[in-house]
Amino acid sequence: MHCDEGRVLQEMKEEACALGTDTVNITDEQFPCYSAKADFIRLKNREELALVKPDPHYDPSKIQERQERWSKTQSAIMGDAMGGVIGVMTVPHK
Repeated sequence: MHCDEGRVLQEMKEEACALGTDTVNITDEQFPCYSAKADFIRLKNREELALVKPDPHYDPSKIQERQERWSKTQSAIMGDAMGGVIGVMTVPHK
């Protein structure tokens, strides 16, 4: 299991290739630990494949932007949490 959106979607693409399908139709997504459900579709009419346009939401640059935003948010949360922990640490006196 991976929480990385890019990695999950890449694994879906690889699975689609292995299955010989033409498209991956994402039907459900969960955040913040990214998971998704999808239908793998093979078009019988090969000419219809030219009419299928990829969703811009899944453009690799958009995925990268979302991952970077999430990483910064996660780092800020961890920094705040660590700051809180460090703030309550005390040094024992003899």
